Amino acid sequence: MSKLLYFTVASLFVAFCYRYFVADKSNADRRSILSDWEDILPAENKDRFNKTLKKVTDGVHVAMYYGLANVVMIEGDDGIIIVDTTETPSAIEEAMKEFRKITDKPLKAIILTHFHPDHIRGLDWLLNDTGHPVDVYAHRESAVEVSKSLITSQAAFPRLVRQFGLGLKRREVSSIVTPMTKLNENPSFVVLHPTHIVDDVLEATISGVRIKLIHIPGETSDQISVWLPDKKVLLPADIIYMAFPNIAPVRGDFPRSSVNWFTSIDKIRYLRPEFLVPAHMPHLSGKDKVFEFLTTYRDGIQFVHDQTVRLTNEGLHVSDIVRKVKLPPSLVDLPHLRGFYGTVEWTVRAVYANYTGWFSGEVEELNPLTIKEKAAKMKELLEEDMKTSTGGVDAMIQVAERNLKKSTDHFRESGQVLFVESQWALELASSALVASAEGNSEHERAKEAKINALGMMARYSESITAKNYYLSCAAELDGSFTPFELGNARKVTINKMEITDLLTLFTRRVNPEKCDSYKKITAILYFTDLNKTYGFLLRNCVIEYIDDNARLPEMYDVKLTMTSQVWRDLSSKERGGMSAYMSGDMVVDGSMMSFKAITDTMN
Repeated sequence: MSKLLYFTVASLFVAFCYRYFVADKSNADRRSILSDWEDILPAENKDRFNKTLKKVTDGVHVAMYYGLANVVMIEGDDGIIIVDTTETPSAIEEAMKEFRKITDKPLKAIILTHFHPDHIRGLDWLLNDTGHPVDVYAHRESAVEVSKSLITSQAAFPRLVRQFGLGLKRREVSSIVTPMTKLNENPSFVVLHPTHIVDDVLEATISGVRIKLIHIPGETSDQISVWLPDKKVLLPADIIYMAFPNIAPVRGDFPRSSVNWFTSIDKIRYLRPEFLVPAHMPHLSGKDKVFEFLTTYRDGIQFVHDQTVRLTNEGLHVSDIVRKVKLPPSLVDLPHLRGFYGTVEWTVRAVYANYTGWFSGEVEELNPLTIKEKAAKMKELLEEDMKTSTGGVDAMIQVAERNLKKSTDHFRESGQVLFVESQWALELASSALVASAEGNSEHERAKEAKINALGMMARYSESITAKNYYLSCAAELDGSFTPFELGNARKVTINKMEITDLLTLFTRRVNPEKCDSYKKITAILYFTDLNKTYGFLLRNCVIEYIDDNARLPEMYDVKLTMTSQVWRDLSSKERGGMSAYMSGDMVVDGSMMSFKAITDTMN
């Protein structure tokens, strides 16, 4: 494993900085294609990344912007603890010089919050500089993460270069959430050999300082936060930024789980820290301020997740969902939810892909053309459009029909379907069907062309799954498809589901068009047969579901007491809320209208 880690981190380093050196030197005299990068960056970002050492509270200091990620020093009775080590030896060396102006106590431990290069690449320098054994803490998944990142690192490399602007002139390279330092040092590679492994939670006392390391998967699966309970200081790693999180990295990484992200924030939010020290932004102070910051941040993520799920279940194409999902008024203007890093649109695509996979459900996307094939066919279409007097939809249908005829004739002669012609006919006919008005001749011609193209693609496909999909879509268009009825499957499923799963699904149904994002409602559910209490907190057009008694609020707008079966009956619409209330099967403490206000926000 050590060799694998060695080459993995080496690859990450090359992908992260080597191209930057080359671009910086070879393009020094090249005229920039960006006439004025100042117009691109938000005003609040300019000149904000000055190196600085800040005192958070007694015994905790943060070195900001010496590297891509902040470095934190925790001072104990007889030594210090360093959290994260930046991306270069020189950056951690410079930060340590500043720390040494505060104390000369020996280094006792290093905590690595996750495997990203900007957190671990200064490790070797720090260990060598210390000159004595030092405990190193990291999560068990760190080795797995670096190994996974190696698999497609070659393909991801060009994307990473573009994402970070590493091929641009130095004066144009900038980042909204962290400084882009010039990585012009000789490559140094890191092999991770932690002496202490973190799984879910690890508690330790280091140099007299009580520390709790908590697993908070989000940006990475191995991410851990550092909680100092006696000082009320929380180091949340990369779980928050002064920007919307990068849940769907365009640099070629697997989409991150938005559910993991906001539930991890909940893990640390309910610690109610006095001080929050993130890795890529200034620290925050004040229990209420920190709690509100974390609450709105997690709500923004949950909102995008829940709306994507809701609209997916309504049958919308992912491209339509991307256009529809917008943060609600109570969140949209918050600076820490602006799309400076990740975006709402990319997050929608990540959520959609995580639940539905690569296929959108639109039959014409089942076997798409290559970029070159489509480019050639687009050229043909435009040439046809130039020839026809009507153009537009008519030209699309004509080209679809001609491609379809070519494939059909070839099939009759040889028994083989021409894939490119059949697929292009399907794509064009599908577009023409959407673009034409239902009932007119063009619409009917487009429908016929699509049905025939679906038949040809079914003949082409070896997969029975694909054949069924093509033929089912054709049958839906020509009216021969027999609807498949689920009968009482919904009721049976609801009665067999875990109650926690059923309650979670309830929270995913909020429609922001029916919701006042500034309205807050707290509802408590108590199931007598389970002797268990749950909470729903409506705010910012999301419902936070709480199944931990320690997190339940003391004050509420309404409390409903019933058996879990009554809730199942209400969920399956076997009975209504008024019926349950009038029969005494549901006892209401507080305002029933408050709970109705929650259900009124739902589809």
